[in-house]
Amino acid sequence: MAGRPPEVDVHHHFVPDFYKHVLSGVDLSAKIKFPSWSPKASLAFVNDHHIDKAILSLSAPGAVIAGSRDDVRGLVRKWNDYASELCSAHPNRFGFFTALLGLEDLEGAISEIHYVFRRLKADGPLVDYRHEPIRTASDLVLSGRKRQFPNCKVILSHARGTLLYLADRISALATTIFDGTLDDEDSSRDSEQVMADLKSFYFDLALGGSSTVLDLLINWAPRDHVLYGFDLPFAGGAGERWTYFQDCNCMISG
Repeated sequence: MAGRPPEVDVHHHFVPDFYKHVLSGVDLSAKIKFPSWSPKASLAFVNDHHIDKAILSLSAPGAVIAGSRDDVRGLVRKWNDYASELCSAHPNRFGFFTALLGLEDLEGAISEIHYVFRRLKADGPLVDYRHEPIRTASDLVLSGRKRQFPNCKVILSHARGTLLYLADRISALATTIFDGTLDDEDSSRDSEQVMADLKSFYFDLALGGSSTVLDLLINWAPRDHVLYGFDLPFAGGAGERWTYFQDCNCMISG
């Protein structure tokens, strides 16, 4: 349709064989069954559902399972190079969020950031594991960093229902416990300003396709901050969720 905004799946995992090989040699405390994946399967999905582009990303548990610092660095670099090659082969269908090293290897993480953004032209980084994004989002807002860097767009995965429930409490903390004062400025904010900062994040719908979550999210967040995300190849029923999302008309991309 002429003039329509692009439809982008911002939460689309891929599981290359070399990653599955590393996983097979690790005794995970919680066994994870990794589904089969191929570039052909991802392309078939975006084509079948008329999605303009899928942003590829690494799935949990991430490169840290490789073991030693050098092995983790090597796996991250291999993953990022492979993602870049896929995007070069299909530039109009794939983008990618870079895999990152943990902060316990700060030197390696900074080096990899320089590499992927200067040479590979990644679309952004991905940090997503359970409740860590909520703690990080709260810290970014309460420390004033989110407002300090307003042009840095941050996507919170899985609709981040926890944040929706805690938003009022977080905004209250800014004017009670933290007195509304930023770490590095002699200024303060009221609860409405904190709530506005919380709503400045973007939210993808991976595993957030139920009517309960969607009703809450689209009535709380700005409509153009709600993004498609299908969590392929892990989440089943993606086709049904796509139809439901379109029926809800809950995302304005652009």
